[in-house]
Amino acid sequence: MSGNSLDDGGPFFPTLKDAIRPTGISVRDWLAGLAMQGLLASGEISVSHEVTAEKAYSYADAIIQEAKD
Repeated sequence: MSGNSLDDGGPFFPTLKDAIRPTGISVRDWLAGLAMQGLLASGEISVSHEVTAEKAYSYADAIIQEAKD
């Protein structure tokens, strides 16, 4: 989903490799990881890894969008 125009929320665990731009895992990636854990733990997912990842990022995008509204 690299073509997604949503803001990724910036770094969640920022590290300062340079003084201009912090780097680290994005809020979007962190939220998608949490969503994926929930999807997998629910036992209701019986689709491919790709579909599971797409669903997880869909949840992350919805959370980021809701936070902006």
